[in-house]
Amino acid sequence: FRFQKPSASFMFEGLLTVEGMGKMGLVSDIDLEGNGYYFSFDISNGLIQLRAWGFNALNNRENFIFKNIQSAVFTINEDRSFYFKLIRYGNYIELSIDGMVKLTLIDYTYSGNGIGLYSAASILSLQQLTEKVLPDTEEEYGSQEEEQKLPPKEEPAHGYKKLRPDP
Repeated sequence: FRFQKPSASFMFEGLLTVEGMGKMGLVSDIDLEGNGYYFSFDISNGLIQLRAWGFNALNNRENFIFKNIQSAVFTINEDRSFYFKLIRYGNYIELSIDGMVKLTLIDYTYSGNGIGLYSAASILSLQQLTEKVLPDTEEEYGSQEEEQKLPPKEEPAHGYKKLRPDP
């Protein structure tokens, strides 16, 4: 289940109930080819893994590659439901479960326009779904491109740098 992100920076939250033991989770910044971030939930063992999952054009036998970026544990209640909140603000990613931050990082790998849910063999119920648009971010960090726009610093002709300003 995939739909259009409301903006590049957003909050996506709701109450998720799971029936079954199959693989399931959230997806973010996913494109039409399935490249994006996968938040994999292991409900039986209380484990969340964030993976960067994408197409591997260099090997058609193993055409998908993934990288585990971050993992955390969580406690699931008896009715197998939990409240999640996913925040994407610029390159910042945060996932909370039942009000506790479980995953938080900055990553630049994917920026597709889709968010949603996936399930391999579970039945999912999503209630109280809310999407919020967050304001656009300003430049988060100086980039090499920005640094290249600055005029070069003048160095003394002898090649030594000044350690103290002249009096």
